[in-house]
Amino acid sequence: VAASMVIYGHAPAVSAAVVPHDVFWLATGIYSGDIALSIFFLVSGFLVSASYARSRSALRFLWARVVRLYPALVVHLVLMAFVVGLVMTLLPRKDYVFSPRVWHFLLQNLKLVSEQVWLLPGVFEAGHRSSVVNASLWTLPAEARMYLLLAAFGVLGFLRSAWLGYVALLAITIAMMWL
Repeated sequence: VAASMVIYGHAPAVSAAVVPHDVFWLATGIYSGDIALSIFFLVSGFLVSASYARSRSALRFLWARVVRLYPALVVHLVLMAFVVGLVMTLLPRKDYVFSPRVWHFLLQNLKLVSEQVWLLPGVFEAGHRSSVVNASLWTLPAEARMYLLLAAFGVLGFLRSAWLGYVALLAITIAMMWL
């Protein structure tokens, strides 16, 4: 359901044919993508916290997260760059493959930092509302930061005690209000 809400909410941004009337926004004043994101964060928070609880150490937990993220990310980026990109680019294939922008797309997005690369040369430039190849990549650096934060909370003992967990949650809430 949440994934369908994300697709529905993003449709106006990626398709000129879709009229931007979000029924969730009209009914509640909340964008459908925000509702879906909250659902994802809630469910994944439970699952990832349980994964940490089953781990024997913070390092094992973090290694499991790396193994979960990177293989799929590498496959995705390679497919975007060398299948979708080659099929959709307006550039000659040789110019596209040897473009520094293609390699920058791959290497920069593998870093899982906020300064991501969204565009590939000549891809989705004609007749599209946006030239972004995959806007959902923005979630991965945030996900990686949350894994690190959870591991830090575990090491500091915040996950061993409900009381400490509540204190940590309150501190995060207050910090988020000030940021």
